[in-house]
Amino acid sequence: MVTEAFIHFENQTENDEAFILKTIYDDYYRYFNYLMLHSKVDYQTLNSLFDTSSNVVHIQQFEKIIEKVAPELLSLKLPFIDLHGDLWSDNILLNDEAGEKTLWYIDWETADKYVFFYDFFKFIWNELDVHDNYSYYKRYIAGEFDEGLTRLFAIFHLKFQPKYRQSYFCLFFLNSILNDTDNIAFKFKLEEINDFKRKVFPLMI
Repeated sequence: MVTEAFIHFENQTENDEAFILKTIYDDYYRYFNYLMLHSKVDYQTLNSLFDTSSNVVHIQQFEKIIEKVAPELLSLKLPFIDLHGDLWSDNILLNDEAGEKTLWYIDWETADKYVFFYDFFKFIWNELDVHDNYSYYKRYIAGEFDEGLTRLFAIFHLKFQPKYRQSYFCLFFLNSILNDTDNIAFKFKLEEINDFKRKVFPLMI
């Protein structure tokens, strides 16, 4: 709150997009490497979330999303790490002093342990759902972000597989639904589930 009050932030424009995306990527690349170096990574499967989440009682509401995930990914052990939990352009502030730009990440209320690629897909989803900006999702599905994701997966000794692009995105969304430590009532998650089915399903194979 103090930071936001006393630092002058710039309005984001389309010209800032490349800088913002690169900075996010670089920040997370360094963070992921730090976690691996210091053994601060937990592993679990999506199936294990089904076993522990109280939201599983509503599974009929999101069964169609589960069906979009390749079955082998449901039992794959993936890194779950501390993440922002609500990354998107509205939670990023851009500061430009003497031509040197920096980013500030704000609104950490939903910070928690999530699957390691969660924040990247949360960014894509929030832009799509709230700003009606489908460009990031379409670029992702088209493979534009494959190279960067391949490097990020490799940090955890995993192989990013383009054939699973759709599955990874749905897995992120299921992680969001099944996370019940964020104190978000399921009725609000149901609104997002319905938005997901309405907005993303038509774009899927």
